Amino acid sequence: MIVRQHNKGWEIISQYAHGLLAGKIAAPFQNLIEDNIWIDLLTSIIEHDDNLPNFNKEDHITTAGAPMDFTLQEKDLENSYLHATRVYNSSIQKSQFIALMVGRHLEFLFKDKTKGHKQFSEFFEHVRSERKTQLNLYDLNAESLEKYYDIMRFCDRCSLIICQGLIPSNGRKIEINKTIDNKEYFIMKTGENKLRVTPWPFAVKNFELQYESRIVEQLKFKNDEELESQLQQSGIVINTVEIKK
Repeated sequence: MIVRQHNKGWEIISQYAHGLLAGKIAAPFQNLIEDNIWIDLLTSIIEHDDNLPNFNKEDHITTAGAPMDFTLQEKDLENSYLHATRVYNSSIQKSQFIALMVGRHLEFLFKDKTKGHKQFSEFFEHVRSERKTQLNLYDLNAESLEKYYDIMRFCDRCSLIICQGLIPSNGRKIEINKTIDNKEYFIMKTGENKLRVTPWPFAVKNFELQYESRIVEQLKFKNDEELESQLQQSGIVINTVEIKK
């Protein structure tokens, strides 16, 4: 989960909501993508962070009792391996193209962390082996895969920046990443809930995004169960931002 300080306590955004926002950011790319794979690409972007552990299987509070942002969680290789296999096995039930994209993303996240974990190394050997079949099935090459994955990584990063509240004030910009068409992208505030991306990669001149968060007023928690209970009872906020050329 993504945790931000709030004047009433904590603002918490689930990583599922972050994935949905990434999909909404991808929507304006539709006119640039072939119709036969568009929905599959969009699904892979929305679901790239799904199949996370349950509350009772992973710590979600800090030693001080605060809700723990995902960036503070120290996942061991075994938990990372289990997460990766869950995400990939789920994606492969939908389509080989979705599995192709998810497998590429998992490789980006974890490929340098598999040393010393035989099963994790074997998993990525399996993913790369299946990738050849998946590319042939959709009549794609490695260059095409990277083109679609650049869009996925751009949308993922852009969503995270928005959800984490990382965009500076006073018209300063923050880098998104270097992805689509090998260009370096930035995002900045231009007003209240108004953002600009440069250079402009989308097929439309402007669009509006909404994503949900929860406001939790309790500051400290005894355990994950108490945090989960408070999250279920907390008020939902719909956040709206406009992205304009």
